[in-house]
Amino acid sequence: MLKKRKKQILVHLSLAVLIMLVAQLGFFSIPPSKNNYAGKPSAGQLLVLWRQAGEPYFNSPQAVCFKQGKALSSLCQNMAVARILATRKNISLPYINSFYHYSVRF
Repeated sequence: MLKKRKKQILVHLSLAVLIMLVAQLGFFSIPPSKNNYAGKPSAGQLLVLWRQAGEPYFNSPQAVCFKQGKALSSLCQNMAVARILATRKNISLPYINSFYHYSVRF
């Protein structure tokens, strides 16, 4: 009986830790383009990263520029991508279009 109780506590603690980790993850969608942020064609990518305070779960270069009140120029978008890639550790996944659309719904 005591073993079963310990196992239940371990499962609940594991689930709590997993939920806390998932709550801190965010998605940064870099849409495909003919001239990407490095000046060459891009198939797009999805970055999984730790969110900062006040950052939405779904984000993109366009959403960052819009929220900063800047024009949606390629310069602003390039700077947003460069800032993310230079300052944050991330996991790169293939691009998912619906995640991008979630990020640009203001």
